[in-house]
This record gives sequence, structure tokens and C-alpha cells, in this order.
Amino acid sequence: MAFFMGGGSPAHMMMGSGFPVMGGGFPSGGGLVEIQTEDGSCLVVGRQHLQGIMEGRLVNVKIDGENVLMDKEKAIMLREGHEGRRSQSGGRESHLGGNTRKLYHQTSTETAARILQSKEMLRGSSGLAGGGIYFAETPEETQDKCHSRGCILEVTVRLGRVKDVGSNGCSTTFTDLQREGYDSVRITGRTSGTEFVVYNKDQVMSIRRYC
Repeated sequence: MAFFMGGGSPAHMMMGSGFPVMGGGFPSGGGLVEIQTEDGSCLVVGRQHLQGIMEGRLVNVKIDGENVLMDKEKAIMLREGHEGRRSQSGGRESHLGGNTRKLYHQTSTETAARILQSKEMLRGSSGLAGGGIYFAETPEETQDKCHSRGCILEVTVRLGRVKDVGSNGCSTTFTDLQREGYDSVRITGRTSGTEFVVYNKDQVMSIRRYC
């Protein structure tokens, strides 16, 4: 959602300073006035709203390119919530990029061809650590981990903050991991080797055929 709240202070929202009244187009008895927002676009408001604009109680909010007249307190809450979500997203991107590894995944030749064409890997519905995308540390270790054999893919994976679990695994989801402060799971203690699991396709970067 693109978000913009016009004006840095109530003075910027008054007629003649950020919200000039435009002439023409609307009959005086119609109760509508056309005003110009700070970015140069126009907004049609009822005359009864002009006092609220002049007093700074109402402000212009741009949501996905559309001008919306809104109570200032609600607009501030909306902006802070949006910026908080953006900050969280930026924080996740930062630590995801700080832990990237080359891992391996084996599947059928047909499925591998679809993955290589779409350049995406989607999580499965089940597994030792729930429905995720599973990887081995080496090409050889994929032999005992895959459900279908035929093609090994070499994948660059953004692991971010890793949660370690034992050989019995633990059923989890992307939402659960994020709530705990993690981005991926590492399953250790298995005779077939260590497994890594991610739950969001944006953590899968470059994909190429290994063999």
C-alpha cells in the first residue's frame, strides 16, 4: 500500500497553503469545493469539511494513488502502522542477507524442469519441520532425503536466523518462526545428514541444475 500524508503541520493543510480552493466547476449551491493538494492533484470535498481542513483536524492521505480526506489522528495512526510494517520488512531483509548458503534439493526431472522454468520453489504440505522447502548440505545427502529422484538442484538460500531442532524435527510454519524471531529451521542429528528448511519462496535465490 503506497501511503502519503500531506503536510507537516496544520498550517500546511489550510486553504492558500497546501490546500488552495480552485475556482469553477461546481455550483455554489452544490456544497462541493475543489481543492489542490500539496502534490498538485485535486480533491473534491464538501464545504462543511473546509473548517476541519483549516483547523488541521482533517488531512489529505494518499492511499494507492488516491486522495482521501481523513481525521488527522487516524491518519497518523495509519502512517505509523505502515512505517512500522515497512521497518519490520526491512529488518527481515537485512538479516536474511546476512546468512546465505548454497544447498541442494533433489526431485523428479519433470518437477525440476518446472522449477527451473518458473525460477520458484514452493513449500510442500508436510515434513519433519512442517510444510516447507527442504535442502541438504551436499548433493550426495539428497539421495536419502528426497521423495522423488531424477535431478539435483543447486540453490542459493537465504537462511537468515536459524532455529536448531533435533532429529525428530518440529512442526512449524512461517508465521510461527517469525513470531519466535527465526527465518529457517536446521534439523540435526539424522544419519542422512543435516537438513535446512525455509517456508517462504523469497528465501530461494538462484536455482541451477547440478546434474
